[in-house]
Amino acid sequence: MTLNNLEAKTTYYYYYEVANAINAINTEVKEFTTNDYGIPSVTTNTVSSITATSAVCGGNVTSDDGYSVTARGVCWSTSQGSTVNNSHTTNGSGTGSFSSTMTGLAPGATYYVRAYATNSTGTAYGEQRSFTTTSNCPSTVTDYDGNIYYTVQIGSQCWMKQNLRTTHYANGASIALGSSTSTTTAYRYYPNNNSSNVSTYGYLYNWPAVMHGASSSSSNPSGVQCICPNGWHVPSDAEWVQLTNYVRS
Repeated sequence: MTLNNLEAKTTYYYYYEVANAINAINTEVKEFTTNDYGIPSVTTNTVSSITATSAVCGGNVTSDDGYSVTARGVCWSTSQGSTVNNSHTTNGSGTGSFSSTMTGLAPGATYYVRAYATNSTGTAYGEQRSFTTTSNCPSTVTDYDGNIYYTVQIGSQCWMKQNLRTTHYANGASIALGSSTSTTTAYRYYPNNNSSNVSTYGYLYNWPAVMHGASSSSSNPSGVQCICPNGWHVPSDAEWVQLTNYVRS
């Protein structure tokens, strides 16, 4: 039996299983370590220029061990031990230093990255580095009334942690306090008709108040500010689906 696609300088464990019609017997576990003959030598740079969705790394191929390096770059994953089977860049060939930009990253996520170099004898990996992308969420948001709300990042989306309790739209227009339901007049309501609930639960708003005369949107992001503070918007159904899909994954 020939085993292919093994990593250099790596210990593997194996055993044989002998079976007949009645039972199966396993031999003791044995091990072997692959050598590094002909494998390139490569180091991993420190990670820099970290943003919410990208980062810069790279490496240095210090030796090809007699076999020309045909591919080099960095590979990364949210799990340790990333390989070229994961997301990776391709940064030319040969020995020497190179720089790589990783893109398409998720905000606020921790990644593990290694430089790699490939020649005809196999692929070698440099040291593993870890980094965490920045969040695209501001820590708080403030409405027209001066109420401050904390935020939370879920996947690549940014959500408010608390319910709105504003009495005004972002442009300063007031939202009337309602005591009866209406499908045409914009109203805010006390939760359970109790004003003391507002500090904990915020206000309830009917649809005319939420939309503030705007049309619904199916875009992601919706682009419809409506009742929200400046810089924020009412989520569309597509955004709710993105949220639920992320939580379920």
